[in-house]
Amino acid sequence: MEKTQIKMGKSSYRKYYLDYWRTFMVLLVIIHHSYLPYVIGYDWYISDVVKTLPYTWSSITLDVFMMPIMFFIAGYFAFPSIKNGVKRFITKKIIRIVLPFFIGIIILAPIIMYISIIHYFPLWDISFFDFWLNYYFTDQYMDPSYFWFLSLLFFFFIVFAAVYAVMKRKIENTYKKSELKRVSKLSIIVFVIIFLATSIVLFYLTGLVYPDGSWYYFIDIKFIKMQITRSILYLLYFIMGIIVFIKRIELSKKFLKATPLLIILTIISTVAFRFFKFDIYIQAFFDMGFVQADLQFYNAIIHVLYCFLLFITLMAIFKKYLNRRSKVLSRLAANSYKIYIVHLVWVVIIQYSTVDIQINIFYKFLITAIGAFILSLGTGELLRLIKHAFIKTNTLLSGNIDRTSNGLIFGSDNQLKKKRKVINNGK
Repeated sequence: MEKTQIKMGKSSYRKYYLDYWRTFMVLLVIIHHSYLPYVIGYDWYISDVVKTLPYTWSSITLDVFMMPIMFFIAGYFAFPSIKNGVKRFITKKIIRIVLPFFIGIIILAPIIMYISIIHYFPLWDISFFDFWLNYYFTDQYMDPSYFWFLSLLFFFFIVFAAVYAVMKRKIENTYKKSELKRVSKLSIIVFVIIFLATSIVLFYLTGLVYPDGSWYYFIDIKFIKMQITRSILYLLYFIMGIIVFIKRIELSKKFLKATPLLIILTIISTVAFRFFKFDIYIQAFFDMGFVQADLQFYNAIIHVLYCFLLFITLMAIFKKYLNRRSKVLSRLAANSYKIYIVHLVWVVIIQYSTVDIQINIFYKFLITAIGAFILSLGTGELLRLIKHAFIKTNTLLSGNIDRTSNGLIFGSDNQLKKKRKVINNGK
């Protein structure tokens, strides 16, 4: 992920808690994916014969707030990133998002799909290369897997870039005015109410047409897919991130003092939410994803409010307790994007390797989560070292070429030093 150092005008500052908060979300994604083989009624790449309610409840809970927070943080840093120019902004996003996306769907996603195929169809004697060459890129097997996040995020960035290009002066003036006059508490409350009401209405209406949690391909393009109801929320949280930055909205010190109460409220709400949401989950499982209209309305209200509660609580926790530099957390944060890119390959490999081992599923989950994290972190560090070695080699080669050119045109290094000395003495 990009570092959260913000340079606006003459000042620059770091918000360390956002680095660590985003990293924590990536770790939760690993945990979430690690216990999906044991979730009741979930169609995953690897399926264990043993299913359990605790993992099902945990899956339902984590699925609510993880990605909205990721999109909020991405939106929060969209404006300072685009200040260097729309063209540079888009170019940077192509390199950081589009390139990994295509590497993912061409190399990493086929690995995941191949492992799933040999798991569900063990009698199918096929090599990975044969599967990749002859089967993967067909409609039946091609799947973007978890790289849907990158395609949707890039789409949001492109839309934002277009809006910024048209409304650049107005957006920048709003940001400058917010420095002179901070947003009032009443305005923030009104903004939150409008945000929640919009989220509930759109979540409910889209849920009537597109069942919550169901995946859909974009215009039959097999490498782009999304969950319609969730994507609406992701867009709203992305927009909220942009507005919060431009309006300089912050959690006040007085609000942060209530963090312990927020934690207690979140724990109580989580227990209540799990029981309600589990009933929705079971009904959707037996009714092909659809639920009754009145139940869908309550589902929209509870889903949106619970998501926002987790969002505010986690933001308060990280800002209050982790808004300071930590070498360990900073190194982890520097690798968080790479960890996300490669983690599911390691998760599925470990799940496939342990699925037939006769041990408690808790130990399988633990082995998967810890193993995938360590291997993903190691992969991230390896990629970082390769990148630095490449840059260093490039720099050295460029330096040698420059010195060689200077030697051919102006003389050797010693001759150049003598000439500089003569010139300096002449001054």
